[in-house]
Amino acid sequence: IDVKTAPNVTGRIHLETDPENYTWGDTSTVTPAGQGGVKRGTRFSILEAWLAYTGSGLLGVPAGIKVGHMPVVVGEGTFFDHRRYGDDAILLYLEPAKGTEINLVTAKLFENTATDNTDDIDLYSLMLTPKLDKDNTIGLNYSMVNSRDINSVISAGTLTYTAPATYADAKANLQNVGLFAKGKISDIGYRATADFQFGKIKDITGPVTDLKFRGWGVTLGANYKLDPVTLRANFIYGSGDDDADNKIEQFMTFPATVIDPNIPTVVYNYRVVTAAGAIGTGISNTTAYNLGVDYSPVKDLRLALDYWLLRASKKIADDVSKKVGSELDLKVTYKLSRNLTYFINSGILFSGKMY
Repeated sequence: IDVKTAPNVTGRIHLETDPENYTWGDTSTVTPAGQGGVKRGTRFSILEAWLAYTGSGLLGVPAGIKVGHMPVVVGEGTFFDHRRYGDDAILLYLEPAKGTEINLVTAKLFENTATDNTDDIDLYSLMLTPKLDKDNTIGLNYSMVNSRDINSVISAGTLTYTAPATYADAKANLQNVGLFAKGKISDIGYRATADFQFGKIKDITGPVTDLKFRGWGVTLGANYKLDPVTLRANFIYGSGDDDADNKIEQFMTFPATVIDPNIPTVVYNYRVVTAAGAIGTGISNTTAYNLGVDYSPVKDLRLALDYWLLRASKKIADDVSKKVGSELDLKVTYKLSRNLTYFINSGILFSGKMY
């Protein structure tokens, strides 16, 4: 439901049936974030409930504020993508020049103890997105995730790491710098992202060695359109960690717990435990190569076939292979009318020696 309460004030309430998600194969475990199989529940949840004000009087250029529960994504979503369930957030936005956006967002990722604000997980992010021309956009973003409950930070993300007992009362400061470029040149479309992480976990009660975040990830993609066929290729790398030093080198992500836009595989990253040790971990500890083709035999029908070769960036154990396997996916999309599309998404994972 979209509302307009004044010339410059808009809002939205977006309800959906709440998926009672549970660990795949175990119907007794129900988790709010969802990991694997989905059965539609009997409850309603709020995906969006926000108000926004947009104007140009205060700063002389289009600007505004958006407050409430809303989908949140940083950059292209490689590091942080919560469009599936949303977060309680405050978003400030500014358009200093046509096509150039500046966004500042703070979001509450985890409340933990309601009466204690020191153990929450909070996101602060600044995004600059200048549009070079009508077809090409670049972006720069800086994000910081803070908490004094380090194990909550780790479990909320995709880091397969358990903090030692000496870090039970530690301050976590995870920082991520992201760059991206996307657009098209002639008939060739492209997309590239690079993310670098730093910051540390610091024990605040004793002289314990700090743990330093040093993960990084890149994605590269290109497509060539030759109606009615489009050819696609992608390379994806998210760092892993295979030693026991004080550097956490695995790329930490906060994904949407659904098919990730960076690794849109149906089985890997959505139905099985990945090389990062959980379900739905984005590009964390994953190296992927992809070839795909889109074909539209008629105007409203599109077939998408993708082949993925998957490897662990670092071994999850000394005696475990890095060969994750390969996956073949097929998506059939039919546009029934202007605002109604039906699709069937299917895939098969040929599991490798890692499993």
